[in-house]
Amino acid sequence: MAEHMDVAPSAEPSVLEHFPMRAETGEIRREFVDEIAHRIETSDADFLREAQVAAELRGQVDRVATLHLAQQRFEVAGRQAMLDQLSDSEADALSHGAGSAVVVAEYRALADDRAGMLRWLAVAEAQHDHNLPDVRGYPEFAAYRDDPGFEEIVARLP
Repeated sequence: MAEHMDVAPSAEPSVLEHFPMRAETGEIRREFVDEIAHRIETSDADFLREAQVAAELRGQVDRVATLHLAQQRFEVAGRQAMLDQLSDSEADALSHGAGSAVVVAEYRALADDRAGMLRWLAVAEAQHDHNLPDVRGYPEFAAYRDDPGFEEIVARLP
């Protein structure tokens, strides 16, 4: 009897099937790290391209310019530079009444910037950002769910 599956299996084998994570000595293999990094970069490039197309279709000229600048930063200096640019652009939009401190905190979380993430979540709390109550479920904050600073902010949410 066949099992019910909600999602079709991937036609492409997983990274782990092609690139063993550990060498016989127990050390993490460089090839594995390189492949994971490549897949992250490909994912980021796809995200930027899709976000630009969506912004163009919506007529969001400022957003298109922001994403174009982030793409340039990504191509020149990598993921960290892209996330820094996206953070800066959203913070600038917030200073003009159009951005969200939670979105800046998301970018900081993705950049592994704990202090920046917590600072922007505090700003979101002080400004009563309407996105703040939803941070519990945002995947960008998954790595921080057990962080005392993150837990403290979440504990005060409605």
